[in-house]
Amino acid sequence: MKELVASGYKVVIFTNQTAASKNKQLLNELLDKFKKIQSVVGIPMQYVVATKQDQYAKPSTALWELFVGKYNGNSAIDKTNSFFVGDAAGRTKNGKKDFSCSDRKFAYNIGLTFYTETEYFMKVEKEPFSWDGFDADGAVKLEKSKQEIQQELKHLRLAEKQEMIIMCGPPASGKSSFTKLMLVPKGYVAINRDTLGNMEKCLALARSSLESGLSVVIDNTNPKPASREAFIKIAKERGIPVRSFVMQANDLLTHHLNLLRVRMTNGKVSKIPDLVYRVFKKQWVFPAKSEGIDEILSIPFIPNFEDEQHRNLFKEFA
Repeated sequence: MKELVASGYKVVIFTNQTAASKNKQLLNELLDKFKKIQSVVGIPMQYVVATKQDQYAKPSTALWELFVGKYNGNSAIDKTNSFFVGDAAGRTKNGKKDFSCSDRKFAYNIGLTFYTETEYFMKVEKEPFSWDGFDADGAVKLEKSKQEIQQELKHLRLAEKQEMIIMCGPPASGKSSFTKLMLVPKGYVAINRDTLGNMEKCLALARSSLESGLSVVIDNTNPKPASREAFIKIAKERGIPVRSFVMQANDLLTHHLNLLRVRMTNGKVSKIPDLVYRVFKKQWVFPAKSEGIDEILSIPFIPNFEDEQHRNLFKEFA
């Protein structure tokens, strides 16, 4: 490392220390550790630390962009000859698995050559690994325009008559995006608890909208019959048919879309905790006609991007 510095390299440590923001003592211990490391190694080092599980946490490129934009002294970076060394590399060896693949993903996202700590310092051969994540690059190739999506989903028969559609699926599975892209433009009133604040307001808006002759879409997770029952009752009392649209989204996709929302909003929308997903899975009951639902349809994930920034952020490993 001394030879690298002598030849013009700069050593920068990018690290996730998400517990530090909640524990001042831990943060002080971390700063002491940085000082000791630098004293032992004997070279100048710079630390860029993500202290929360927000838009800056690796493998997001936001931490890198922050460093480049504010903390690198306007120095140009030669990415061709720069590289990143990390131990979160997605390896499994002798039954032991790396705690994550975030370092390898971080290097990939920012366009740097990656080495594990053993590959670089001990000169071992390249080690097998798994990305262990959603194939965003592959999904981007399936991108379709709004018109193409409408054509592919024409079997949904949208806006043919007044109805209630109940969206179902885990958080960050694409329900709201589908609602905004496909249903709101056709006159459906979107009813979302996050927007309205509580269930009473959701039910009131559903009731008044149906009485005004409008179709409605219930854009909540709606994981179990009890969460769907009150809406179905409102529709059935007025003789209005009910359909349920179930999002096709596995854990890898929802994890990816969860972090994408954080990046797209620059942290204004917080990461949904893992606990919320565990609760959803525990409560999940697939919709059934016995609930009073007239038709149940699955909605595939079809990528559609607002602009180039949206597309590029989607392509990042999460």
